[in-house]
Amino acid sequence: FINLIERITYQKWHINITITIQDSFKLQTTALIDSGAQMNCIQEGLIPTKYFEKTKQKLSTANGENLRVNFKVTDVHICNKGICIKQSFILVKHLDIGIILGQPFLKIIKQFKVKTEGITTKIFQQKILFAFNEKPITKDINLLKTFSLFKEHFVNLIKTKENHLYFMKQEVSNKKLEQHLQTSQIREKINASSPGLSLPRSLCSISLAISVFFLSSRALSARVYFFLNRRRTWRLLETPDAFFFL
Repeated sequence: FINLIERITYQKWHINITITIQDSFKLQTTALIDSGAQMNCIQEGLIPTKYFEKTKQKLSTANGENLRVNFKVTDVHICNKGICIKQSFILVKHLDIGIILGQPFLKIIKQFKVKTEGITTKIFQQKILFAFNEKPITKDINLLKTFSLFKEHFVNLIKTKENHLYFMKQEVSNKKLEQHLQTSQIREKINASSPGLSLPRSLCSISLAISVFFLSSRALSARVYFFLNRRRTWRLLETPDAFFFL
């Protein structure tokens, strides 16, 4: 899907508004118009507590987290170009922006149109513009393509490192096995089980080939071949009956 898109354009719906409460309190601030917000919200601390009313309304974030709501403000007017729209707000702690105008506000101003300069609507047959504070931002989608390729490369690199670590662990395991086989106790056990048999000084990490030559009392010679993998090596050395002399 990304390969079909060349660029994207987005814009934050930040606007400057003036709110009044009971014709005695006025506040000029920046608000965010958010079509995903279920209610209009105001950051606690922006409005005097004497305007607060108790409420049992509930509010949740986009990820489903419940927000604690104790108060609301009902007699709030949002004014623009001499026209005021009455709205109710709930008070919320720790908002990223002071005021959020949600779905209740958008229902009042519909049918509205969204343009580059802002949101336009008609109230009482008068055209109103809620101008956006920020211009649209256009980004080349190649940045996303580059990120996708980088992610793929990074995943492949992790797999390569995992394989490298696996082989290193195998080498360490083989080295420990070799050192263990060099101990005097193992040598004595092998010599006691098979007189004349000696242990090689090194072992291969993938396969083990042991060749032993010995002479019998009648001057007969024989060669002993063992082709064993590393997992069977220890079991073989602990079981003398597993040696076959040809």
